[in-house]
Amino acid sequence: MKKILCALLILSMLIIPAACQRTQTPEGESAVTQNGTVPSGRSPSDYENTPGGEGQGENAAPDEGENGEGTPDPGYQPEYEIPVVTEATPDKAVKSISIKTTPATSVYYAGSPIDTKGLTVNVKFTDGTEKTIAGGFGYSPTVAKGSGTQKITVSYGGRTDTFSIKVRDDALKGISIKSKPNRLTYGSGEKIDIKGLVINAQYESGTVRAVSDGFSISPDSFSAAGTHNVTVSYGGKTATFPVTVRSGKSAMISTIRVTSKPTRISYYLNEKLDTKGMVLTVNYTDGTSENLTSGFKCTPVNLNEKGVQKIIVTYQNKSTAFNVTVKEDTVKSIEIKQGPKKINYYQGDILETEGLELTVDYENAPSKTVSSGFACTPTNLTQPGLQTITVTYAGKKKTFTVRVKEDTLQSIEILTGPVKRNYYVGDSLDTKGLTVRAVYLSGRAVALTASDVTCTPGTFTSEGASVPVAVSYGGKTVHFGVKVTANPIKEIFVSQLPKKKYTVGDTVSKSDIVVSAKRENGKTETITGFTLHNAELNKAGSNTIKVTYGDYIAYFSVNAENTVSRISISSEPNKTTYKVGESLDTAGMKIVAVYANGDEKEIPVSSCSVSPTVFNNETGSQRVNVIYSNNISTYFFVKVEK
Repeated sequence: MKKILCALLILSMLIIPAACQRTQTPEGESAVTQNGTVPSGRSPSDYENTPGGEGQGENAAPDEGENGEGTPDPGYQPEYEIPVVTEATPDKAVKSISIKTTPATSVYYAGSPIDTKGLTVNVKFTDGTEKTIAGGFGYSPTVAKGSGTQKITVSYGGRTDTFSIKVRDDALKGISIKSKPNRLTYGSGEKIDIKGLVINAQYESGTVRAVSDGFSISPDSFSAAGTHNVTVSYGGKTATFPVTVRSGKSAMISTIRVTSKPTRISYYLNEKLDTKGMVLTVNYTDGTSENLTSGFKCTPVNLNEKGVQKIIVTYQNKSTAFNVTVKEDTVKSIEIKQGPKKINYYQGDILETEGLELTVDYENAPSKTVSSGFACTPTNLTQPGLQTITVTYAGKKKTFTVRVKEDTLQSIEILTGPVKRNYYVGDSLDTKGLTVRAVYLSGRAVALTASDVTCTPGTFTSEGASVPVAVSYGGKTVHFGVKVTANPIKEIFVSQLPKKKYTVGDTVSKSDIVVSAKRENGKTETITGFTLHNAELNKAGSNTIKVTYGDYIAYFSVNAENTVSRISISSEPNKTTYKVGESLDTAGMKIVAVYANGDEKEIPVSSCSVSPTVFNNETGSQRVNVIYSNNISTYFFVKVEK
C-alpha cells in the first residue's frame, strides 16, 4: 500500500508542472492551459474533476504582493469574450449547405462561447460541384444562452443549416479573496470593517467575477489578542482572511511615520519606486506601536517628474511622506529587442506594433525594455513590397521591415438595392438606398454608397418588366433589375398664354401660345403639332379657344376689344356758310362711330378734333377734317365768303 501511495505522489509531481504549458492551436496562435483554467469553448464535462477547481479552499487567502497588496487567485479565469465571426465570401454561387459533422463540443454552460471545432459543412454550388469546408462559415448565436436545447444557425454564401447544443446553468463553484479589507488591525472587541474587501466568485464554467458586496462575514469581532481568521460567505461558499487583534480596547492608529527611508532615494526619470529597506512605524491610540516593512501604499510609483518628488505613504486611513530625487537621463541608443507580431500586410492596412519591444540604453541608468512610448513611420502601408518602418524613441531611430502585398479587388456585391424600383420611360435612375460591398484579396470588406459606384443607364429609354442596371466599381460589375413602364400623356395644357392684345376680327396664331403635355410620372414637356379651333375672334370680350393634340383637349380664353374702325358724319352742322375770319360752329353736327363688329354708335363731337376752327383769308368751298382716336377721320365742306 505504501508503494502505491508513493507512486501516486511521484506521478502527481510530474503531472502538475505539465498542467501549465504552452500549446499551439490549429490557427497557429498560442493558448495557455493551467491548473484551474480552461480555454474558451470547453464543455461542462471538461471542468469536472479538474485539480484546483475549488479555488483556494475554504480557508485559503491570496498571497501577499508588493507592499502587502493581494494578488489574484492562481485559478483566476477572466470572463469570456464574445467571439467575432467573419464569414468568407464564396468564389461562386452556393445552391445549398448541410451540416456534415457536428462540433466536438455539444454541451455548454450559459455564457460560454460556441466552439465550432470539428464542425464540417457540405457546400453544393449552382454549377453542380460541391465541397466540404471546416471554416470560413458564419454561425449565430456565438454564445450559449439560457438553458436547455439551443439551435445554432450556420451560414455560407447566403444559405443556412442548423445544429443543436445543450445549455446548462453556470453554478457557483467556490470563492477566494481577491483584495483584503483596507483595515486589518483591531483592538479587542472592535467591529471588523470590510471596506475594500473584494472576492473572486468562481463558476463551474471557469468564469471568475469580482464581487465587492452581497457577502457576509463571521465573526464580526474578536476579544482575544492575536491573529484570527474572518470567514466570508457568499452563495453558500466560504473563504477567509486574517486580521490582527491587539490588546486593549482600541487599536485605532494615532500616527504613522517613516522611520527608515528606502535604501534607494535617487532615481532617473520614468523609473519605478523601490520601497526595499523602508520601515513605517505605526503608533496606536493605546500607546503601543509596530514597525511595518509592507502592507502600506506609496504614490506615485512611476517617477515621471524631475526634481524632488514627494512620495505619499498611506496605511489604512493615515498618511505620511518622504522625498526622493528624480534626475533626467540621456538615452544613448536603442535596439529592437523583438519585432512586432504582425509583419505581413495587405496594401492599405494600418501598421500594428503589438509585440514590438525596444532595448533602451541610457548614459547612467540601467537599460530597460519598453513596449510603448515610441513612434513608427509610416503607419499607413500603401506601397506593395518590402517596406522599411522607422522606430523613433527619445530622438533615436531604428528600423525594421514588413512585407506589403497588393490588395486587389476581388468582387463587389449589392447589400441593399435602391428604394425606388419602378420607373416610367424617360425617368432618371434614383440610387437612394443603394449600398455595395467591395471584397478584397485580404478579405477586407469595404462598404460603398451610391456616390462611390457608377450606375448605367442613368435614364430609361425603353420599357421592360426587369430592365438591368449595371453597378460598376474598380472594374467589377453587378446588376439589379427595375421595372420600366410606358409614360403616356395624362393631360395637355396651355403653359404660356398670348402676350399681345387682340381686337374683334383678329385670329389667334399657334405661335402666340405654348402648349405642354403632362405625363403619368408628373414630368411636363413642350409639344408642337397641336390644332387651334375657333381661333378667329368674332366677338368683343372673352373668346374661348379649343386646343387639340390627338385625343387630348385643352381650352384657353382670349379677350378681344371692339375697336372703332371708322367714323361718319350723320348730320352736318347747322351753319355751313361763313365769312372770312369767322370761327367754326359745330352746333347741330352728329358723328357716328362704326365698330369692327359692324355696330354703330353716336359719339360726342367733343371726343373728336376738327380743323380748321377759324376761316381766315381763303374763300370758297373749304374742307373741315374731323379726327377721332388712332387717327380715324372723316370730313365735311363749308362755304367761306368775303
